[in-house]
Amino acid sequence: MTRASTTRLEAFSDGVFAIAITLLIFGIRVPVIVGPEISEELKRQLLSLWPGYLSFAVSFTMIGIFWIAHHHMFRLIARSTRPLLWLNKAFLMCVSFLPFPTAILGLYGKQRISVILYCATLMIAAVALYILWIYASSVGKLLYSGVSPRVVRVVGRRILGGCLLYGVRAVICEFDGKSRVSCPDPVLLLHAEFCGSLHRRRLLVNVTQQIPGKYLDVAGVPAVVDEMRRTSRS
Repeated sequence: MTRASTTRLEAFSDGVFAIAITLLIFGIRVPVIVGPEISEELKRQLLSLWPGYLSFAVSFTMIGIFWIAHHHMFRLIARSTRPLLWLNKAFLMCVSFLPFPTAILGLYGKQRISVILYCATLMIAAVALYILWIYASSVGKLLYSGVSPRVVRVVGRRILGGCLLYGVRAVICEFDGKSRVSCPDPVLLLHAEFCGSLHRRRLLVNVTQQIPGKYLDVAGVPAVVDEMRRTSRS
């Protein structure tokens, strides 16, 4: 099976993320006012659009979180295969669908089905990302040779944890008639903490296939000095 660099895959993915995050703003409609009292009516209608502002902010953050997770994940993936390309496209399809439930949530935020649809979309996207990681780390064996099993487990658990949180949020909404996406939403905060801890955690990876003898953390920042200090203490 032909194996290639992930450069084009990442470039295509970044383009889809950029388009999806831009389309979110189209869910907020510009008020059309007819009549003499334009100033007061415009103020009233702009204030009435607050559910749209909220859903936009939450979805902008969620797509950003998915992009951060995707970005860090591909720091660990050395090469691509045809199955990986298709799995990545499936994940991107979920991301590009997110502007639709976002617009529905902005218009009908008080309806339980709107919140359930939104959470279900996030959950399916997280599942797609988890399957992508499982294939890259276990089935396809596409990671750099220095990636430890601990790193594989940590990344997989955190992605799966986000998926479970979205499911729990949807179930809570189903049994709580007053439930709706609020800001800050607990699910949003927990998933943001997941990505933040993944970014901060110094998980050293020996990327012998690209930079022999050097170490990179998950964010791709050189950590040679830290490794030298650790070695000198021992």
